[in-house]
Amino acid sequence: KHKWGIASLSHRFRTEQRFIEKSGDDQLFAQRARYFVRALIPLKSGAAFEKGAFVALQNEAFVHLQNDDAAKVFDQNRAYLAAGYRLGKQLDLEAGYMNQTTTGSSRFTMNHIIQLALYTRF
Repeated sequence: KHKWGIASLSHRFRTEQRFIEKSGDDQLFAQRARYFVRALIPLKSGAAFEKGAFVALQNEAFVHLQNDDAAKVFDQNRAYLAAGYRLGKQLDLEAGYMNQTTTGSSRFTMNHIIQLALYTRF
C-alpha cells in the first residue's frame, strides 16, 4: 500500500495453481498469475482520511502461465468502480459495478455484477 496524491493505492500480485475438471474424472492442471490494483479516492481533502465519502477504482487481470488447453494468454479481467462511505477508521460501506470478462478456449463470457460490500480493518 502507498499514497499517490490524495489516493490510497494497494497492489497485490500472486500466482495460483489449479486443477480444473474437464469432463468426468479428467483433470487439467493450470497455473496463472494475477495482478490486482485498487485506488481509493476520498471526496474531501485532509491529512488523514478517517471518515467520509470516497470513490474506489480497481482492476484485476489474470494471465495463463501454464495450461495446455488455454487458447490465449489472457484468462480473465475484473474491472470495478464503486462509491462508498468510510464510517470510521475500521469500517467502510461500498456499492459498485464490476465488469468481469473471461476468455476460454471456445467461449468468451462477460458478466455485469452489482456489488454491496462492507470492509473491516483490524
